[in-house]
Amino acid sequence: MEKKIYGVILILLVLGGIFYFSKSEKRMPEPVTDNAVKQSNEVIEPAQAENQKREATLQPEQVDTNSEEENETNRKEEPQADVKPTQDDPDSKQAKIQWKDIMDKETGLRFRLPYYFIKNGKTIKAFGRQNELLNVESRYTDTLGGNELIFKVYPQDHAQSIYEYQAKQFENKSGFFKQSRKEIIVKDQKALYGISVRRFDGKGHKLNPPAKVVMVVWFDRSSGQTYEVIFRAVKGDSQSVSLFNRILYSIQ
Repeated sequence: MEKKIYGVILILLVLGGIFYFSKSEKRMPEPVTDNAVKQSNEVIEPAQAENQKREATLQPEQVDTNSEEENETNRKEEPQADVKPTQDDPDSKQAKIQWKDIMDKETGLRFRLPYYFIKNGKTIKAFGRQNELLNVESRYTDTLGGNELIFKVYPQDHAQSIYEYQAKQFENKSGFFKQSRKEIIVKDQKALYGISVRRFDGKGHKLNPPAKVVMVVWFDRSSGQTYEVIFRAVKGDSQSVSLFNRILYSIQ
């Protein structure tokens, strides 16, 4: 009986020792090996490479942004080209024309012109046989369209006869008033307005297209002088005539 008891105790001790050994074996840390080091290095290196790749990607973007800002600054500093007005559409474009005030001392007229009109040469004075002054003439040239604008003033000695001659032309629909005619107001004075068409130049050469010549004449009662304003539209276009009308009504 006692042997059986000792046998049971011995078996329990053996089983307890096996259980203790297996439990302690689980608690022991695994040794660090070369393979483990290599595996850890393989995990770290891709992460570092990815970070380097991101830094390399971000750096060019910063350079591009700076260059774009510099380009924008350069564009702002560059002078803007002036937009040249055209005569194709007077309703939409003539309103944008820059005008300048002109005081023509020779004729005594004050008026406004587009900035691209310039005075053509010196003032012309015509004299009669007895060296008397017949008229004073100022010319302006349209540097864009090639049109010509002429202002004439006749002194008192010839003013009345010149106006009467043009008035007869107006009544007979001849001369400058052959194509079209009407009465208008210039400087608070009644003026005669006419349009004629020139198909040949002064040398007999045919003009293509025909040119239009607009002439306005009035007798100034306060000064006793007669004024003529002549506009030559080389292309005969209505847009140029419309521009001349704006010049005409600016006369003071």
